Amino acid sequence: MTKHPKLSSYQSGNKFPDENPKLHSERILSPRECEIIQGLSNDQNVKMIASKLHISPFTVQDHIKHIKCKMQVHTPGGIVAQALREGWIV
Repeated sequence: MTKHPKLSSYQSGNKFPDENPKLHSERILSPRECEIIQGLSNDQNVKMIASKLHISPFTVQDHIKHIKCKMQVHTPGGIVAQALREGWIV
């Protein structure tokens, strides 16, 4: 799957254009979190994502935990499903 411009928009804080972005700063995705979502959407497991990004699998798991919290989902599949619904990935 490819990265959709809306994922970049969400990452930069433009997800809430009519609201004060400072109110939603905890929901802004970091560039690394966006890379993790890309990996998940490409059906890569934690070890594969870690290897590709040259980071520890434990770091990937931490990023996934933070993404789930920010996106208010409970599973990595939920991350991908919401990203698809929102049009962040295609």
